[in-house]
Amino acid sequence: LHRMIRGESTPDEIQTAHADYNMSYPISSKLLCNLFSLFSAPKRPKKLLIFFVAILRYSVIVIQFYLVLLVFIEGLELEIWVGIALTFLLTTIIPSVAFGKLFVREASAILILSIFLIPIEIILSCTFILWCFNLAIPALLGMRFLYKK
Repeated sequence: LHRMIRGESTPDEIQTAHADYNMSYPISSKLLCNLFSLFSAPKRPKKLLIFFVAILRYSVIVIQFYLVLLVFIEGLELEIWVGIALTFLLTTIIPSVAFGKLFVREASAILILSIFLIPIEIILSCTFILWCFNLAIPALLGMRFLYKK
């Protein structure tokens, strides 16, 4: 079991453990099977897929921020892309327990984007709009389905 949790077990060892567990506890065997499969080490193609999905997610967030900035400021310079990317890099690096890193995101955006002479009010508005679209609204919609009777 400890080898499975550390991700050092082979697929055959996981199958054997599932079969042993199925005999003893048949009701929760499918749940445990799914749990053990989460701890198995991903193969190389899966790691590449995870990497490209992470890059895609990061790119979408940077593009969203740029588009929201275009709503407030006309004719942005191309260097702003570097500032936006650095903002989200800094947000990712700084640990936070706040809901959705709300204040960390704003602080890093103000720190980096104020270098490009963007007013603080616009920076705060853009980060709040993105927070609403990417975190708050999906969370509220999810709560609706979660508490649906």
